[in-house]
Amino acid sequence: MEQKTVLKNSPVNSPVHTQNSKIKDDLLNPINPVVIVGKWVGQWDSGRTRGSGKLYAKISRVDDQNYRAVFTRYSMFFYPVRYRVTLRVDEEKADHVALSCTRSNGLFGGKVHIQATATPGNFVARFSTSSDVGQFTLKRS
Repeated sequence: MEQKTVLKNSPVNSPVHTQNSKIKDDLLNPINPVVIVGKWVGQWDSGRTRGSGKLYAKISRVDDQNYRAVFTRYSMFFYPVRYRVTLRVDEEKADHVALSCTRSNGLFGGKVHIQATATPGNFVARFSTSSDVGQFTLKRS
């Protein structure tokens, strides 16, 4: 029976080879999520009130599981209305990030529920309250 000898410092066992194998594995199986941090622009649409208008968003990363989004919308009164929410990461893949949030609706009472999906160029969030449902549709600005 022939016995193989593996040299301790052979190229196959070297730290560089191991590191290159890891890089190759990462490229073949990407684990880096979509980057959604930055500025976005689009439109908001209300399902019940039929309102709509220009919408801007600025999204920043809080930590591994949360993003902070500041949505600024303009309606027929021409003054900005800002919504600040913390979006929890529900799923993070190489091609999209799924986010959600439930928070108090401030002065109007009740709760706001948000479900969002972001890809490299699009951000779509569906929202619902006790009195309205609608959608934010944004693209990178």
